[in-house]
Amino acid sequence: MMLKNKKIAAAAAVVALAGSLLAGAPAMAGTGSTQSAAKGIPGVSCNLRATGVTPSGQITKRNYSTTGGVGTIHTTNYNPGRLGFVPRGMLPPGGVGGIEFVNDSFFTNSADGGFYFHTAIGPNSYNDVKVTTTRMALTWGATRLLVASAQATSAGQYVYGLTDSGALGRYVFNGANAPKNRVVVGDRGWQGVKTLTYDRPGFVPGTKRTADVLLATTADGMLVEYTIPHDKPSQWSRKNLKTSTWGNFAYLASATCGDYDAPIQKRILLGVQPSGDVYLYLDKRNDDNSGADIVGYGKIATGWTEKLFDY
Repeated sequence: MMLKNKKIAAAAAVVALAGSLLAGAPAMAGTGSTQSAAKGIPGVSCNLRATGVTPSGQITKRNYSTTGGVGTIHTTNYNPGRLGFVPRGMLPPGGVGGIEFVNDSFFTNSADGGFYFHTAIGPNSYNDVKVTTTRMALTWGATRLLVASAQATSAGQYVYGLTDSGALGRYVFNGANAPKNRVVVGDRGWQGVKTLTYDRPGFVPGTKRTADVLLATTADGMLVEYTIPHDKPSQWSRKNLKTSTWGNFAYLASATCGDYDAPIQKRILLGVQPSGDVYLYLDKRNDDNSGADIVGYGKIATGWTEKLFDY
């Protein structure tokens, strides 16, 4: 079971969803499904999706889209199924379905050390989504952040795991048991990373060596890009895009706008504060190693108080 590139999988699902919503599809109050207008970004078509888990274990889906200067937020709460815990990290193999019928599967780890496989299946329009959980491994309690890369190998897909002690490892994961074949990216010094998300495939500066680009916020307020080479991940590099004010976010996500592999892409960023306030940003070029062209569009939503993950 190969993990899907979150940007591509999410974009396909959200484009279809946004089309129906903007055409006037009604909110489905009976399922806890709502839609609302939000600030859009003129001249940008982009979509971003996140999964949340509330303290009671309820799974939520958040979708933000901007098209033609019009922004839309759609939120769906799965009922009545629940997770038995709030995960530390989440990995998304993907799902099908939409507003009315749910067929999701994903992986998590928890503070008890477990690495779990979950499904959420059923007619959401009838409040009949059932959640199942299977434990697959027992040694993942110290991993506080999990990030799925777009890079696939013959054995599986790259996954990055950041531990409480400040070590970052790269694993290969194929959906069986748990990520394995750990390679050390850095064995110390990453404690200050507060949020971490996979941003895009890239290259080691000045070379044709392929790499993963991760976007992070730090406890001291920075917005940072890490470039991690596929061939020698310990030779990573860091670029500080912003040096202050970004440490206020409990969750940060990014989405590429346009053809995923094309050069000179725009990207949108959504930052969510612990209070649940959501802030929107546009980076006019995502590969210039600069934060000078990042533009803020202010607060676009409130109430996103669940723990959020890239999915």
